[in-house]
Amino acid sequence: SNDFFEMGGNSLVAFQVILEVKKRLDKQLVLRDIFEHTTIRTLASILEDKSISKDNSFPKVAHKKYNLTSSAQERMFYQYLMNKQGLGYNISGGIVIKGNFDQQALLDALQVIVDRHPALRTNFVHNEQGLYQYVNPKVTVSLEVFDQQIDDVNIAYHQFRRPHDLEKQNSLIRFGLFPINDSKNILFLDMHHIICDGFSTRIILNEVKNILMGEPLLPLTHDYIDYSYWQRNENSWLQNQRNYWLEKLSGDLPVINLPMIEDREGIDMTNVGLLSSYISEENYVNIKEMIREHEVTEFMFFISIYYLLLQKVIGKEDIIIGTDVVGRTHTATKNIVGTFVNILPLRMDVAQEY
Repeated sequence: SNDFFEMGGNSLVAFQVILEVKKRLDKQLVLRDIFEHTTIRTLASILEDKSISKDNSFPKVAHKKYNLTSSAQERMFYQYLMNKQGLGYNISGGIVIKGNFDQQALLDALQVIVDRHPALRTNFVHNEQGLYQYVNPKVTVSLEVFDQQIDDVNIAYHQFRRPHDLEKQNSLIRFGLFPINDSKNILFLDMHHIICDGFSTRIILNEVKNILMGEPLLPLTHDYIDYSYWQRNENSWLQNQRNYWLEKLSGDLPVINLPMIEDREGIDMTNVGLLSSYISEENYVNIKEMIREHEVTEFMFFISIYYLLLQKVIGKEDIIIGTDVVGRTHTATKNIVGTFVNILPLRMDVAQEY
């Protein structure tokens, strides 16, 4: 049988496996199960002993005029207020469309997607009572088509990518089209992270492809408003998680003070430098072998190296690193467009680890 990790499996894919097993077989796996049983045969052998999964979906709610926001949306909105012209929360990209191209068919497909997902028709209302999201009943999709006089795709892309007004725009996603020739076009997308995450981008593009190929879309059982209300209502599952993190992040929290080339005052903190470093093929083969031997993912291996590096640079053993998590832990979230990503503060005592 094929090994999960040898086939390129990682914790993201493992979570998708867990959700699929829960949905189809009504059995509750945990992440460790997949790490310890890395083939379909061995994983199937433990399913009989697994408990029936608890229903961890959330209830459907009726949309109000102004709806509660999720904690992730609230966090992003207040960061937006501090820098309304920033592009740090823009999720943007370009997709090459090859072959015969029907611009109206594409526009129609994009309209179906925006009609289908309330998040793509959402903007925000901020008043004395707090922050609320408003779903516009109807938004007419437009396509910004670039003039043939602009022959540089990078110039077009940077013109297309611009700040979103979270309170005034009736939709926080925009589409652009850059024609290269009769058989090659580029579809630009630019949306604010407050209504979308990387996984949502994949959902949108897959559904556009399905519509253009004449394939039916699966009916949606829930939308992002349902998730927001579930998260805001106190429940034991969330309370247990909150208690865990309050304990994990108790006491004096370490602050990493890395050596600085210049003072942070007056520096635009949204701009970063990038330095690429490459691993030789020989070393990478050895790393993959070590990862397999210890039944961990590449992420777990490389973040451990990063902890060791920081420990040596700052000389402290108690270190917290923030890392993104997908946040789609419910089966109902699988096909929802919205923002589920969270920042996980991983606290490690490096001295105990080596």
